[in-house]
Amino acid sequence: MNPQTCCLLSDVPAGRVVRVQSLKEDCPARARLYALGILPGTELEVGMECCGRGMRRIRVRNSSVILDEQMTDGIECVTLTENEMQHRLLQPGHCCCGRRPALP
Repeated sequence: MNPQTCCLLSDVPAGRVVRVQSLKEDCPARARLYALGILPGTELEVGMECCGRGMRRIRVRNSSVILDEQMTDGIECVTLTENEMQHRLLQPGHCCCGRRPALP
């Protein structure tokens, strides 16, 4: 998959990190996706397909959600470049699991 090429989330292989470009206007689950925090600019980690029924596990904002095919077909995204991935892993104030350390 070529970085910075817009595609549907349903077409992204497991293990990739993508940035949401847009939500399709005709997506019936658009309001639900916004409620889950999936909006343009959000980074998503794509997991494996679940149960063989088109459902995907997605990690968004330190939470895991399962999206059905109708939802993943409504999300247009781009894969992160290697440089963006390095920056993402080295953000100050985050530990290796991506969580912020507790304040004293």
